[in-house]
Amino acid sequence: MLSYLSETLGASEAALRLLFSVLFAYPIVIFYRLFLHNNASVAKKETNHLVFTICGILICIFNYGFEVQHSILSVTFTYIIINLLYKSKYLVPVSFIFHMSYLLIGYYKTSTENYDICWTMAHCVMVLHLIGLTFDVNDSVKKPEVLGITDSRPYKIPSLLEVFGFAYFPPTVIIGPQFSFKRYYEFTNGKYDVGKDNFKHGFLRCATGLLYLGIFQLLSIVIVPDSLFLSDEFGDKNFLYKVFLLSLWGRASLYKYISCWILSEGAAICAGLTFVSRDEKTGIEDWTGCTNIRLRIFENTYKFGDYVASFNVQTNLWVFNYVYKRLKFLNNKNISHVSALFFLAVWHGFHSGYYITFLFEFMLIHFEKEIEPVFKKNPKLQAFLQQGFMPIVVWLILKTYTFVIAGYCLIPFVYLSFYKWWPIYKKFYFFGHIVIFPMSIVWKPLIVKIVKIYFPLDKEDKKPENVGNSENTISSNNQNNDSSIQHDKVN
Repeated sequence: MLSYLSETLGASEAALRLLFSVLFAYPIVIFYRLFLHNNASVAKKETNHLVFTICGILICIFNYGFEVQHSILSVTFTYIIINLLYKSKYLVPVSFIFHMSYLLIGYYKTSTENYDICWTMAHCVMVLHLIGLTFDVNDSVKKPEVLGITDSRPYKIPSLLEVFGFAYFPPTVIIGPQFSFKRYYEFTNGKYDVGKDNFKHGFLRCATGLLYLGIFQLLSIVIVPDSLFLSDEFGDKNFLYKVFLLSLWGRASLYKYISCWILSEGAAICAGLTFVSRDEKTGIEDWTGCTNIRLRIFENTYKFGDYVASFNVQTNLWVFNYVYKRLKFLNNKNISHVSALFFLAVWHGFHSGYYITFLFEFMLIHFEKEIEPVFKKNPKLQAFLQQGFMPIVVWLILKTYTFVIAGYCLIPFVYLSFYKWWPIYKKFYFFGHIVIFPMSIVWKPLIVKIVKIYFPLDKEDKKPENVGNSENTISSNNQNNDSSIQHDKVN
């Protein structure tokens, strides 16, 4: 059946297995909500953990067979070291070294020249789950103000069934999103039962995911398949036409991941995991606790900083809390930023394409943070940009810029190997490299000079703001810099 569907839809069997695995979570969580959820006895809670564990393992077996042994071993190891080392400073290092080493060895043994949908794809998601759990347990002996991060400390040392239920939770076991054990514990103990509209919000999210999946299929199969850029004929096409196709292809590549994340999130909403709050006056409920893609920001933005902040949100938040913030002792945000991006590249695997894409990301985000104040602090320039049709012109220019450059940056991420992505860049005459690499040393000074010539500041404009406003601005800038490293992990 899968082979027939694969030929009909033009998708690989592995990709269809992945899609069905995400969809299988819906009947599981519906059964849970209708028949298991309302009984709050201790025995029933343990039964729920067991049901989640069994169903999650079966989903993994459906995906990649009995190589599920790798995740079972990793979850068991995590439970053991938590109980042996939960008061020790060695808990996190042991967990981090074991899980990352296991994952990288898996990449080494299974990696091919293509994107591999095998046990390592789901395992990399679980690795973050388990490392995050050990971080949180280790943090449980510290005060939240000492941590300087969102307090995700568990209420207690988790039991074996709780750890397995958390790791194999059916809606998230294959592709995420990330969430803390504290959230899982509160969910299974009824804290989120205040929310009543989980099915309504969950199925609406499911419909949105199916819509994005349909758009991806249309673009990737009919208009801009991955094979397009590899053909000899593509190199002979008009340059502007090639750039136009590149922007469409980049969007299609992102929609592939977005559709799966939204479908997974929809199942998690149906289960009740993602509840945030309920407005008692209006009855409006917020179910965005595990949102992995902020669609309004993603679709409307014209800045790469917003792309990063809205894309794969929970993984980015994980990196922010457990990598970037933990490097605070370095006292250098750029080093912390690069280190966090390097961790993400290693976490993806050994292919050179990952490292090139994350290098591009760092340079683009760094440039935006440098250049935005040049525009925002010049009232004459701001007034000019608000005249007549200028807002529309600026929006179109920046929207085109982000569409095209995003597609350009994704080429190595999708094609992975040097011998594939290098010839493709040749066909585009490396225009993106010419735009991106000189940003800080060429384009920024040039832009600053042009702004000074055509929009010179008066003495009044140069006066510093009062101390209170200055402090608020610094605080705001620091928060923006911190949030901007919540980087793009695509899986």
